[in-house]
Amino acid sequence: MTKLWGKALSSLRFRLLALPLILLALLGGSVAYNSNRVIRNALHENLQSSMRQTSQILNIAISPYATNGNLGVLGVFLSELLHDNQNIGLTYIAVIREDGIAQLQVGQVGEALPAPDQPADINDAVERGVVHVRQPLLLANNEIGFLQYGLSSRVLLEAAHKISIDGSWMIGIGLFVGALLLLMLGLNLTRRIQKLVSAAETVAFGDYSHKVDVGGRDEITLLASHFNLMARSIQLRISEIIELNQSLEMRVAERTADLEASNHSLQETIIHLNETRDSLVRSEKLASLGALVAGIAHELNTPIGNALTVASTLQEKVKDFSTAYAQGLRRTTLEEHLQAEAFASDLIVRNLGRAAELVTSFKHVAVDQTSAQRRNFDLDEVIGEVITTLRPTLKKTAFRIEHLAAGGVAMNSYPGPLGQIITNLVNNAVMHAFDEYGQGLMTIITRQQGELAHIDFCDDGCGIPATSLGRIFDPFFTTRLGRGGSGLGLNIVHTLIETVLHGSISVSSQIGGGTCFYITLPLSPPDVKVSA
Repeated sequence: MTKLWGKALSSLRFRLLALPLILLALLGGSVAYNSNRVIRNALHENLQSSMRQTSQILNIAISPYATNGNLGVLGVFLSELLHDNQNIGLTYIAVIREDGIAQLQVGQVGEALPAPDQPADINDAVERGVVHVRQPLLLANNEIGFLQYGLSSRVLLEAAHKISIDGSWMIGIGLFVGALLLLMLGLNLTRRIQKLVSAAETVAFGDYSHKVDVGGRDEITLLASHFNLMARSIQLRISEIIELNQSLEMRVAERTADLEASNHSLQETIIHLNETRDSLVRSEKLASLGALVAGIAHELNTPIGNALTVASTLQEKVKDFSTAYAQGLRRTTLEEHLQAEAFASDLIVRNLGRAAELVTSFKHVAVDQTSAQRRNFDLDEVIGEVITTLRPTLKKTAFRIEHLAAGGVAMNSYPGPLGQIITNLVNNAVMHAFDEYGQGLMTIITRQQGELAHIDFCDDGCGIPATSLGRIFDPFFTTRLGRGGSGLGLNIVHTLIETVLHGSISVSSQIGGGTCFYITLPLSPPDVKVSA
């Protein structure tokens, strides 16, 4: 019930019909109330005026008789006057001496005079029908007694009542006519608006060809005309949109076919690029291993050459000793030969030991980098072996490597990728950090924290610009394109650390202040399939 009443209150039909009728009823009630109030005020004012006039006339007529004692004659006259003229409004007249004794009483009055009405009770006395008035009786402005009379208000009350009834009828008829006109106007408006609402619902459900005809020449007719124009415009726009959608669908189909062809070509290109990248990565690894072989070969040349030279010299000494022994050996000759053999043997052992050390380190590094097998190892020993194999390539330069080992960092991981990471970082520093300096220091610091191994690789080179710092691990990004840089060194480092060793790497650098790479590796990463 509450919902229905709320819906009725929000209806435009209710507002157009009920609200004007309510306002009209309120207006009619206000007019009726105001008319009644005006009539009552006029009644009271008329009675007040009659009281003043009656008091003056009676005072003028009675005061001369009251002084010469002829009130009896006056009483007969007044009695006839009241009897013959009942419509003048006087009901009785009394003349009272100053001591309160009535000298004359005529008209409809009882044995005792009624008490005069006070000014505050005049309105009640008017509604009662008779107003009792007492005024001083004056002669030449001298008070000679009191004059009291009763003034009837019945005629005025009847007239006021009749006027009120007639006014109420007129107001009622006016309200009825006005309500009828408003009702007819409201019904006409709501009927035409209902046509617009029905047309809007029809258009809302997709029938844009529907037209609305409300008739008339007012604003609603103009609104209906504009509504029809809007529906027609919408219908035309929908037709255009349908045609455009069909055209777009055809274009989308064509573009989809083109995109599928482009995607197929792109996939082939991506496969080719991946193959090319893998080939470049293998080439980079082989190039790194080739440089390592060349350095080791060059480094081995010195100790092996020295050992060969000493062995040749020792061979000549042995021949000379054999000749001297055949001719007769002297003590001094034996002692010199023994000293030469001891010195030559020491040189041969030391040079061959150096060569054996280089070969052993190279064998470990080469095996690790080519086989990429998982094994137990000491972190600092692997880094030391890599540095040993790299020193020959740095021997004739001003570049130095310092290894600050923590010691005892045991890992079960992949030493081959780890060695390749260190090699690439060293080559990157030599190629980029010290390119313009000609000298520099690389520092490798290792430490262990819980189940993690930390490797800090720092150089005191030229630093990396801020614009390039976020791209250094991207594949094929290099600042030395065409000058020996492939753009894969640090990308290989990043890939090996995150995909093989399951670690992380970050970098910090300042122009002119060097660069530091911070590597964090688990001591025992999960097993992965590593390609050689």
